[in-house]
Amino acid sequence: MRTHRFRQWIQGFMGGTILGCLIWAGLFYGQLGVPTGSSDLIDKIIARKEQRAAELAGPRLFLVGGSNVLFGLQARLLAREAGLPAVNLGVHAGLQLPYILDRALRLSRAGDVVVLALEYTHYHYAGELDLTHVDYVFARDPGYFLQQSP
Repeated sequence: MRTHRFRQWIQGFMGGTILGCLIWAGLFYGQLGVPTGSSDLIDKIIARKEQRAAELAGPRLFLVGGSNVLFGLQARLLAREAGLPAVNLGVHAGLQLPYILDRALRLSRAGDVVVLALEYTHYHYAGELDLTHVDYVFARDPGYFLQQSP
């Protein structure tokens, strides 16, 4: 009798745990792609830069990095000096180096010139998560999240 109750308890516990995990996963996936107010400004900046890059034909010059590029480099000046149309792809450094590089790779074509101007934090990236990155990717680019390995 005692082993029967224990078996029922174990089955109930395991069933409840599995059900809880399934509910959590459903709620998590239901949240993917739901825009947040905190990611709105970054999304507008990225959309404007991607639109500019798509409008340019031929080889282009991309300036890639964090806020040091966003606020510190002038694409017009470099375009004039290099003789190539330029786009400043600088974004919030909290989006982290792998994501910043992935976006630049998605935009670039053969013949483009990519200038990486990394911030100090990018040189010692160890895979830690930044809340800005998590917020932006989950809210605005869930495809990037879903293509990552577990």
